[in-house]
Amino acid sequence: MNIDPVAKVLVLLGIVLIIVGIGWQFGWIQQLRLGRLPGDIYIDKENTKIFIPITTSVLVSLLIALVNWLPKRILGVASSRLDICVKYLVAQGKDILHLMR
Repeated sequence: MNIDPVAKVLVLLGIVLIIVGIGWQFGWIQQLRLGRLPGDIYIDKENTKIFIPITTSVLVSLLIALVNWLPKRILGVASSRLDICVKYLVAQGKDILHLMR
């Protein structure tokens, strides 16, 4: 039985979304403290607030790289399809950290 690579990616993304949803419901995601990790710079002065999430950006970048690499390695999905999906999601400009607060 030959399964379409796009179907494999969709099943994998569905499983990941279910795991993230369960983690969010039980508060496991909030315990990661993304946005407040050591190495994230937060400056709060009278009229100015500056937030530079260096460590969090590195972790999110590694996570995106893993999500891009893992299906290629395990499922044998062609890189061009998955790269297009990841680039589309990143281009949407949705800040994952903003949604987690």
